[in-house]
Amino acid sequence: MPNFAARVAGTQEEMKRQGVDLLFLRPSPDLAYLTGFRMVPFSSAMMYDEMWLPESWLFGAWIFQAGEPIITIPARFHKAVGEFILPQDVRVAGDHAEAVGLVKQVLTERPGKIQKIGIAKETQAQWAEAVRDVLPEVRFTISWECTKRLRQVKDEEELALMRKAGEITDQVFAAVLEKLKPGMTEMDVIAEVDYQVLLHGGEGTSFTTGVSIGNRGSLRPEGLSLPRQIIQHGDHLSFDLGVVYEGYCSDFGRTVSFGEPNEELKRAFDTVYEMQMTAFRLLSEPGHTADEIDAAARELCRARGYSARVDTIGLPSPPPDSRDDELEKNGRFYHGLGHSIGLEVHEYPFMQATTREPLVPNMVLTPEPSLIKPGAFACRIEDNILITENGAEWLEKYPRHLIVIE
Repeated sequence: MPNFAARVAGTQEEMKRQGVDLLFLRPSPDLAYLTGFRMVPFSSAMMYDEMWLPESWLFGAWIFQAGEPIITIPARFHKAVGEFILPQDVRVAGDHAEAVGLVKQVLTERPGKIQKIGIAKETQAQWAEAVRDVLPEVRFTISWECTKRLRQVKDEEELALMRKAGEITDQVFAAVLEKLKPGMTEMDVIAEVDYQVLLHGGEGTSFTTGVSIGNRGSLRPEGLSLPRQIIQHGDHLSFDLGVVYEGYCSDFGRTVSFGEPNEELKRAFDTVYEMQMTAFRLLSEPGHTADEIDAAARELCRARGYSARVDTIGLPSPPPDSRDDELEKNGRFYHGLGHSIGLEVHEYPFMQATTREPLVPNMVLTPEPSLIKPGAFACRIEDNILITENGAEWLEKYPRHLIVIE
């Protein structure tokens, strides 16, 4: 069993450093990490997430800078989820008045002034209103700032679950490949992926499955419309899929060609493959920072004749490179190189220009290079890579070559 007490203690130290007096964690990845409680799909415990149910807003953990966490929970959820809750101090409210009373009790029973509270993004407005009734001047911040650095380094229990998620991912993709044929739509393939995830023991997908016909796509092949194009011989598919196993995520990408790929696609794919292998090599070497790995992949991309200018809203951009204007016509690597992964599919640190801290053993990262030329090709590879004391380990084993279906 994970050492939840040590995780809470580490979080409390980070709270002190950041001046956060209290965390309130609704059912969320942070709550799962610190207490063991998490969402379990298809179970009665999922009832807690029905926002229309009275006092569902109360359900969560209160973590102060010292002492044990406090769990507050509506009575209607207590039997359904009580078996998952590890902290000893569990307080139950039967109605709205009791819920509001519990909030006041928790906020006033410990010494010290509460000025800043970290909250999970899942926190509901009713909770904030109840808190402000007691502490009208309190400030809110995001709880993730106090947990992200702890969560980025995985323990052995977490790594065992992530290896299993990778194993299921390989099985899912192999099963999907057996079903692929011209005449299917992109949505047919997405439905098959999602079905195979459940069939092979996953709890669900770690994000919305992405399947697009690369040679008929735009700059962002996922787009905003439903993917209902019909696959024909000569097309190729770009896959972006992930599995959740006991709360832990995988993130995986491959490229599949229906028929022999043309030279333009093969050359682009070879470049994407080299970019990922460059990332793997650098992740295998101690002391590199995430921005260094991102920069190395972009430099290789440009050396092979493609643009590496970032064009994703909200993503920090690397320094401009004058070569990108000329190289744009050949294709483009437009997003960040990758990210960490664990209880969430996107975790800190991100492999991008602004992430300068060293990467260390037991981090799991997902280099996901791609190249896109609208109307011509879209190809990608993605795997979860564990940094070890002696190198790096692929958590997915499925071959990373350009897959051809005759």
